[in-house]
Amino acid sequence: MLSRQDRLYIHRINIHNPLPLTPGELGLNDVEELSYPTTPSYTNVPCYKENAPATAKGKFYGRRDIEDTVSLIDLLHVKVDVDIQPNARVKLTTAGSTEEINTWWTVTGDPRVQSFFANKKIFYVKSTTAPRQL
Repeated sequence: MLSRQDRLYIHRINIHNPLPLTPGELGLNDVEELSYPTTPSYTNVPCYKENAPATAKGKFYGRRDIEDTVSLIDLLHVKVDVDIQPNARVKLTTAGSTEEINTWWTVTGDPRVQSFFANKKIFYVKSTTAPRQL
């Protein structure tokens, strides 16, 4: 890990990648119906949590311009060698973090690699509840 990442990656997360679907489950449309392992795929993974403004352009809604409102999305940065799958469940486990300790997120979409030299992946997450198996 780069020295800059050592200083910034202060949070720790556990990652639960979804279990592979069986042929009878291939038509699942709801993320809530996915199965997750009881033990995390990765534990105590260092990460950097970022709240970034949403980049989608707003449209006029009545007499109010939606561009005047601020909406944030959560981004998590991890090392590039961590395998995170779409719809994975992520749990924040940072000791001493009072705000969001034991908060669960769902990964939305595929992670993107910032650059090879940056040695990190960035993925969008949305707040959720713990998987029903846990």
